[in-house]
Amino acid sequence: MREEENLKQLIQVGPHYIGFIFYKKSKRFVGDNDAISFIKPLNIPKVGVFVNEANSEIIRHAKALDLHMIQLHGDESPAQADELKSLGLKVIKVFSVSNQLPAEEFSKFKKAADFFLLDTKTDAYGGSGQRFDWSVLKDYDNEVPLFLSGGIGEEHLEEISDLNKKLNIHAIDVNSRFEISPALKNIDSISSFAQKLKAL
Repeated sequence: MREEENLKQLIQVGPHYIGFIFYKKSKRFVGDNDAISFIKPLNIPKVGVFVNEANSEIIRHAKALDLHMIQLHGDESPAQADELKSLGLKVIKVFSVSNQLPAEEFSKFKKAADFFLLDTKTDAYGGSGQRFDWSVLKDYDNEVPLFLSGGIGEEHLEEISDLNKKLNIHAIDVNSRFEISPALKNIDSISSFAQKLKAL
């Protein structure tokens, strides 16, 4: 997100986290820190999304904007995630999923990440707006809490409810299905989704 008024409206809906994308090739790139300096005092956990960025840059953004969590969306190493954790930042490591879970990659990050985010595998970095086959989640060991992502909409609420009975799902990550244009959120549709999710 990068529009101040849109962000204020979203906060009224009551999300647990709000993400800000610092990947320059993304159509949702927030710009430089000065452009979104208004987010610093916000009393809500702020997630910085990065792709193959050096920790020095991640830390610079985190300090300037008071980020609480870091989402690593590229080919980062467990050592890089561990360093960020040692500085008091919560780390979300993203894994791309196709027809099976990347169990070997999971094992490398179990101590270095606080959460895993599972998204649909694509040829490029970033969200796909498409859902992966959730049936593969039956093989997840539940050791690390999950952010579930990938083209999620209201039609998936019942399935999310069923999954939540079996899995350690910490949060639902929504994005492209709830936008008017890149980075501009549709507040009405998010509010409707949030109300129905809470009612499950």
